[in-house]
Amino acid sequence: MSISYRHISAELLAKFLEQQDEDALKTYMFEEHPPFPYSIHHYETGEYFPLIRDYLDPDDDPTSLLWHVVEGMHPVIRDGLPPDNIYLGQVRYLSPAEVQTIARQMLEITPRKGIKRYMDWRHIDNEDLVWEEDPSDYTGYRFVWSLFQDMLCFFRIAEEAGDGILRCQTDY
Repeated sequence: MSISYRHISAELLAKFLEQQDEDALKTYMFEEHPPFPYSIHHYETGEYFPLIRDYLDPDDDPTSLLWHVVEGMHPVIRDGLPPDNIYLGQVRYLSPAEVQTIARQMLEITPRKGIKRYMDWRHIDNEDLVWEEDPSDYTGYRFVWSLFQDMLCFFRIAEEAGDGILRCQTDY
């Protein structure tokens, strides 16, 4: 399974929210998607996704804005299910205002704070151990920091454009 993200203009998001056309929404989400940094496609849920989720929100706190990057968001199509019922293939969104707030909060994670955050998350007491990682370790600080930097870039560009963000989890 994988998770994909994509920028969406405020106008187009409003149109999808009004029209509730799931086919048109999925076509937009998955066909002719722009390259990074305007979309992030196929974060493997078993590999990369837990790293960025646990790094951004190690407490799994639904009240945290950063929780919404990977777990929350709002369903675009109102299907009568509870809004916290996330299922495969469901396209969810963050509004442009939410993107701006989250991008600013992500920007506060400086390299120094990033190391501290990583050490707390991984239960590391000695910073030297952060740098003694195996380069093939895909949970190592350098790798997790690079994933975070990609996500930060993605959010910052959306913020500057005044865009919202779509996210969808799929089985391909």
